[in-house]
Order: sequence, then structure tokens, then C-alpha cells
Amino acid sequence: MKNQSASIEIFFQNQHESIYSLLREQVHPEFLYHDLRHTKDVMKQAESIADHMGVDDYSKMLLRVAALYHDTGFSVSRTEHEEEGVKIFCRDAAAFGLLASEVEIISALIRATKLPQRPQTMLEQIICDADLDYLGRSDFPEISSLLYLELKTSGVVQSRNEWYKLQCEFLDKHAFHTSFSQTKHESGLNENRAFAKSLLDKYS
Repeated sequence: MKNQSASIEIFFQNQHESIYSLLREQVHPEFLYHDLRHTKDVMKQAESIADHMGVDDYSKMLLRVAALYHDTGFSVSRTEHEEEGVKIFCRDAAAFGLLASEVEIISALIRATKLPQRPQTMLEQIICDADLDYLGRSDFPEISSLLYLELKTSGVVQSRNEWYKLQCEFLDKHAFHTSFSQTKHESGLNENRAFAKSLLDKYS
């Protein structure tokens, strides 16, 4: 396990700067939410959740790599970005020589972030919760406004009313998967639901 962990860590150290550059330079500037900041946040939250869930170091490195790559596919496609991200990861993994089992796990972790989330393993639950961690945080208003601007610029939504309706529906249906995130974000998620509802009422 130690040798495996070291191999994954070396892969991460070799690749993270080039992936940061890809996210900065090849993802269209209209993606104000799905940017390098978001990727770094998901990496941070995944590690934090994994620590609290007692995940071993090897699995944490698998999560870190998956979080690093999970939105790289936006450099190719919005609608199929998870699959495109898997392709980018697999290309790099093949050049580095990662084990087939590692490629399979990390690819599944990237795919698990696709909405609606349907994680099948604890690691998939962790990356899913990390990807949407902001839904239960105090910085939700600022981050959600970036997502609104991204979707508005991309033509996905046409108005604030449409956006807040979609957001309220999404928040009402959302539930965190890990026991840690459920406990940590219970009150914050409810507060943000109320906040989004107030904005929907305002723009209706």
C-alpha cells in the first residue's frame, strides 16, 4: 500500500501544475464557477471529509487525483465534461503507467460527480460531497452568483427568476451523502435554502 500511495503521489506531483495550467488556459473564461478555484476547493474539501471519515492515505491520494481532474473536461465540452475529464486523465495515466485498478477507481470517482449524483462507494460519496460542499457553507451566496453568471453567459438560463427557481428546486432535493457532511452542513443547507427562496420571491 505504501508503494502504491507513493506512486499516486508522484503522479499527482508531476501532473498538478499542468492541470492547473489547463484549467487556467483551456477552459473558456465564461466558466466563472467551474474554474481552478473550484477544483482547488474540491480537492481541499475531499481531503477534509476523508480525514474525518478515517480514509487511509492511499485512498486519499486517489481522491486528490480525481478531484484534480474532475472538471478538466470543461476544456472540451460542458455537457459531457465528466467523460472528457476521464479521457484526459486516462491519457495522462497511461503515459505515467498507473495500475489499471487505480485508473478504474479514479475514473469512477470523476464520473460520480455527474448530476444527479449516484455514488456507489464511500470514496464516491466523499468526492460528490466535496464537489457540492458550498451548498452548506456561508460563502454560498458568492459562489452561487458565479454559477448564475456562468449559466447566464452560456445561455443555459435566461433570467434571475429562472435561475432561482432552478436553484430552489436543486437545494430542496439535495442531500449530502457522508455522515460527516450531513452533520456539518445540516443547518447551513437549510439556511441557504431559505436564502435562495427569498431571492426567488424577490425576482418572481
